[in-house]
Amino acid sequence: MPAIREAEEEAGLRGVVARRRLGQYRHINGHGPCLVDVYVMRVTTVMKEWMEDKLRRRRWMRVPDAADRLQDELAGLIL
Repeated sequence: MPAIREAEEEAGLRGVVARRRLGQYRHINGHGPCLVDVYVMRVTTVMKEWMEDKLRRRRWMRVPDAADRLQDELAGLIL
């Protein structure tokens, strides 16, 4: 499942991902606009080193604090 791979590569997290998506949001990347599927994941392993650890910083926070940092469309999904 791509969501599991993304979580490991980008955040160094492994876990169990829900079968059904939580929702979708629109994102614009280098290839143009796309729809991103959002899944809930129960984290079972937090890696000390991972593929993108030199490019990204992992930060744990409460859900309301995370929602404050996100665009409205994605914030609404996690709340």
